[in-house]
Amino acid sequence: MVKENKYIDYLIIFLKVLLLSIALLYLFTYVFIVYNRIHYPYELEWMEGGSVDHVRRILSGDRLYVSPSLSFTPFIYTPLYFYISALVSLIFDIGFFPLRFVSLLSSLGCFIIIFLFVKRETGNMLCGVLSSCLLAATFRISGAWFDIARVDSLFLLFLLSGIYIIRFGHSMGTAITAGILMFLSFFTKQTALLISLPLMVYFFYENRRTSIIFIGTFISLVVISTLVFNWLHEGWYNYYIFDLPKQHSINKSKILTFWIVDIIKPLSIAFLMSFFTILFQFTKSKNNDFIFYLMLSIGMIGASWLSILHSGGYNNVLFPAYSAISI
Repeated sequence: MVKENKYIDYLIIFLKVLLLSIALLYLFTYVFIVYNRIHYPYELEWMEGGSVDHVRRILSGDRLYVSPSLSFTPFIYTPLYFYISALVSLIFDIGFFPLRFVSLLSSLGCFIIIFLFVKRETGNMLCGVLSSCLLAATFRISGAWFDIARVDSLFLLFLLSGIYIIRFGHSMGTAITAGILMFLSFFTKQTALLISLPLMVYFFYENRRTSIIFIGTFISLVVISTLVFNWLHEGWYNYYIFDLPKQHSINKSKILTFWIVDIIKPLSIAFLMSFFTILFQFTKSKNNDFIFYLMLSIGMIGASWLSILHSGGYNNVLFPAYSAISI
């Protein structure tokens, strides 16, 4: 009997090492791919050149949000990624590399945040590594997007950092910090607005007093930044950030294919585990965990679903959904 238990222990250790090795292979593969293409002198994706043009305008002292023309038409994103990339471009010169470098560091930061989040939640380092590597494994199915000159990785880094503080912070200071981080996420990509709403519900349920601080900080920064940038850009900021995105038509074929093709087919096991995790939290006497993960799922997966329904939506909008499932 003792010998049989010993063999079982060895088998469990072997399976854990095997699972860890396979998981880390995805992370190392991602780093290898980035190493081999970060200096590629041409576009990896058709809007990378436009991102470089945004940085060039900032460094030239020109406004970003202006009337559309043949020479320049701004993207429909909030500007923080371009300003941060402009600062990095002061060190490395204007080109694709500084913008990709920002995205690379942001993506690695996302992996670290998910590792820390799950490790703290479970008390298990292996679970943290597997969760962060699962996000790395979605590199191809989310558009091979983590490291390119686009806003998404930086947006996700601020978003996950804010969610981490919302989950584990309990003071007035952490509420302010969470509000600032969620604003920075919005100021990188507007999708953060959709995700923030369910998280506000959780925060209000968890602690009404600190939730008011969080909500007030977030909304105040969004409103003030919108008023200031709209004034600086003579109304064009509001047009590109809010008015133009609303004009996208809805791709009805994605209503079901999102769930089947983008979620269940590639991540069936992880998605089922996520579903039963939330279901298990519901059975516990303390409902805080259930409310958090329910609101997190509604915000992150719901935002990805609504985003991909818009015409022109690509797999990069799956970042939030895949991050939530990884957690």
